[in-house]
Amino acid sequence: MPRHLQFNPHIRSGYRPLMTIRGCLGSLFYLHNETINILTHGAMPMIAAFVHCLPDALWFGCLLSYCFLSFWGLYKAMRARSPWERRLCFSPPFTMRLLVLTLRCLDIGGGSPNAFPHILLQDLVAVIGGTIGALRIPEKWIPGRVDMALNSHNIMHVMVVLAVCSMHAATLQDLEWMTSKTACVLTTSRFSPIHQEL
Repeated sequence: MPRHLQFNPHIRSGYRPLMTIRGCLGSLFYLHNETINILTHGAMPMIAAFVHCLPDALWFGCLLSYCFLSFWGLYKAMRARSPWERRLCFSPPFTMRLLVLTLRCLDIGGGSPNAFPHILLQDLVAVIGGTIGALRIPEKWIPGRVDMALNSHNIMHVMVVLAVCSMHAATLQDLEWMTSKTACVLTTSRFSPIHQEL
């Protein structure tokens, strides 16, 4: 692998060489330092498969939002000049979730109280994973010893999958809350003066 494509100087071996599409597909069947990252990306479609239980319009809107923010983040990440700049490329979706969390805490937004721990975990876990990736630990401390597994990039990928699991759990809790009678009464009483008088 050319040096300019070795983004982490502490990872010294296990790189896949530049290859064709066929070579990339073949690399799914042998061990290299991207194997864990590929496996975690494979977990994302399995998590996304659960989304089929959402109503069609909501599923399509979520898919469009996810694709736009992901591709924008990836595009910016590919142009980043440092690990920190690469992580900060994904700050717009984080900022949007932080805004929604703030509205929820101020009782302006709704949602299931049971979903709150998952909402906190989805970003906390992702931020911890991103920080580990940017700090390049543990490979900074033991260069060459964690090239194939347990390096910061692997850890970050696993943490992102865990964050998505929390996001999914929160979404299911909120959807259940939205279909309950409690949500309808709270929404009506909050925005209808006639209902408040009753």
